[in-house]
Amino acid sequence: MNDFATAAEAAAYRMLKQVLQNHVALQQMSILATSMACTGLLGDRCLECCAAGITPQDVIAAMLGRLKRGVRERQTLPALLPFGRASADAPEVHLGEHSRRLYDALRRLLTEVGDAQRIDSRGSMQIVLKLMADVLSMFLHQFDLTLAAVDTIIDEVVGPSLDSYLKTQVPPTIS
Repeated sequence: MNDFATAAEAAAYRMLKQVLQNHVALQQMSILATSMACTGLLGDRCLECCAAGITPQDVIAAMLGRLKRGVRERQTLPALLPFGRASADAPEVHLGEHSRRLYDALRRLLTEVGDAQRIDSRGSMQIVLKLMADVLSMFLHQFDLTLAAVDTIIDEVVGPSLDSYLKTQVPPTIS
């Protein structure tokens, strides 16, 4: 995941990252709830790609590859502050509620900033991919998982979640 194309994209990313960190700290959110919120944002961005004519399978494959590269870029230093103990002790506590609140806040902010700063869909995608890679990289730093284990999370959790989301949102093609 290369640097942003514009200063507005970089500023929007920093702003959304701060909102994410504030939600995590104030709500004592788990990494699971945070990952779910970011996966929803990524699903929204994937819908834009599908609307442009790219097949859902191709979109998902590209996103998973970009996420894996993004996590590798974040191997040496944590991208976020640590998640609370609820992440390890009881990740299901308030899972849907916390995830939905964070998703709504990030989605609204990304839409408003994107409109105000004229950030295109490519820039929005880059912002969301970086946020998601930030969260996923915390499995390396805080939970001591290996890159292979995080790749498995990306392939076996994020991928199917995106696939399910797109199946409910993208009309099937007529053969």
